[in-house]
Amino acid sequence: MAAWLASGALAAPARVAVPGSDSDSDSGLEVAELARRGFDVVGVDYATEAEKLTEALLQSSGLKAQVVQADVLTWQPEQPLDAIYEQTCLCALHPDHWVAYAAALHRWLKPGGKLFALFMQQPRPEAAQGFVQGPPYHCDIHAQRALGMAQAAVSAGAASRLQRRAGRLPGRQITVRPAQAHHGLTGRPPAGLHEMRAFLRHV
Repeated sequence: MAAWLASGALAAPARVAVPGSDSDSDSGLEVAELARRGFDVVGVDYATEAEKLTEALLQSSGLKAQVVQADVLTWQPEQPLDAIYEQTCLCALHPDHWVAYAAALHRWLKPGGKLFALFMQQPRPEAAQGFVQGPPYHCDIHAQRALGMAQAAVSAGAASRLQRRAGRLPGRQITVRPAQAHHGLTGRPPAGLHEMRAFLRHV
């Protein structure tokens, strides 16, 4: 997220949703940072504890944001959103729910709205035998492409080639970043996880 903020791709003023949370200890960090930078933020989480931790962080920081306890598969914002920052909600949902979640994200956005997504990678050997294990669930980049959540995988070695090839895709403009470019707000990657990032602009 830090790189998108620095580049201006994610810029205030804008109404942005942050579904899900990193962990009990990190709940609300993205919500608070976006609020600090002048965004109109709504955090959406199913867990009561995550909601309380986010509200406590906002209060202790003197920041304001809307925090909603809701099921992301059925929740709908009062008004369409300018942007969504997806980091850890997708990998926490069983893959059986991914189609519904992708549809929900598209419903949240206004025409021309932007989806900023960080896809957590945790391949498991058992997947070859058809087992689905998690959370966190492995967010296979091909599955995200099929859902319309991403159009390209990003790795340090392939990033420059993808940048040259990406260009203008039908219905979307995509910008890809090297996997090591940034890691959320802390600059540290989650333990044991590799990351892929894509920025999708719906047009």
